[in-house]
Amino acid sequence: MNTLAGTPVLLRLALRRDRIVLPLWVYALTASVASTAFSFRSLYGTREERLRFAAGIGANGSLRALYGPLHDAGTVGGLTAWRMGAFGAVLAALMSVLLVVRHTRAEEEDGRLELVGAGAVGRRAPLTAALLTAATADLLLAALVTGCLAAAGQTLGGSLAFGLTLAGCGLLFAGVAAVTAQLAGTARAANGLAGAVLGAAYVLRAVGDAGPSWVGLLSPLGWAERVRPFAGDDWWALLPIAEAAAAGVCAAYALVARRDLG
Repeated sequence: MNTLAGTPVLLRLALRRDRIVLPLWVYALTASVASTAFSFRSLYGTREERLRFAAGIGANGSLRALYGPLHDAGTVGGLTAWRMGAFGAVLAALMSVLLVVRHTRAEEEDGRLELVGAGAVGRRAPLTAALLTAATADLLLAALVTGCLAAAGQTLGGSLAFGLTLAGCGLLFAGVAAVTAQLAGTARAANGLAGAVLGAAYVLRAVGDAGPSWVGLLSPLGWAERVRPFAGDDWWALLPIAEAAAAGVCAAYALVARRDLG
C-alpha cells in the first residue's frame, strides 16, 4: 500500500475538527500584529517621533532581550516587526506544535489512529495530514499578516518578509513536534518536549540579543531575526529556517517508519 494513501481524507477531517480552533489561532495572531501596527501609527505618526521613541529604548538591555533588536525605527513596519517578531514567532510555533501533536500522538493515545489504520490508510498519512494542517495555518497566517501590514501602508516586501518569518518559525516547530510525537508516549509529553525546545530557543535568542551575539545563532528564533523585515529584507536568512523544518520532517518520517503503533 502507498504509505501516503488516505492523506487527503485525513487532511479534510483534521481541518473540519479544527474549524474553530485553527481560525481563532490565526485571527488572534493576525489581530495582534495589526493592532500593534495601528498603535504605533497612532502614537508615533511621524518619522521623527518614531526615532525619538527608538532612542529612548535603544540603551535598554532588558527590552532588547525581551523583544530583540530594533532594525528599523523609522517606519511603523519596522517597529511592528521589533515588537511582534519574537512573540509572534513563539505563538506561531506554539500553534503548530499543538496542531501536529493533536493529530498524531493524541490520536494514537486515544486509540483513534489504530481504528483509522485498519482502513486503506498509509503509515505516513496521519503524520502528513497533521503537517499539512499546520502548514495551512502557517501559510494563512503569513498571507493575512502580509495583507494587513501592506494595507496599513507598509512596503509589500517588508510585509511579506515578516509574514514568511512567522510562518517559517511555525513550520520549523511543526517539524519539531512531529519528532517529539514519535519519541514521547503521550500527547502531554510530546507537547512538553516540543515546548522545552521552544523555550530553550527563546532563551538562547534573548541571551544572544542582550549579550554575545553568537549565542543567538544557536536559536531558530535568532535566525528569524536576521531576516530583518523592513530593514533590508534578507531573504536568504529564511533558508536555514526552511532547512531545519525539512530536517525535522524527514526525521519524523524516518521514526514513524521504524516504530510500532502506540
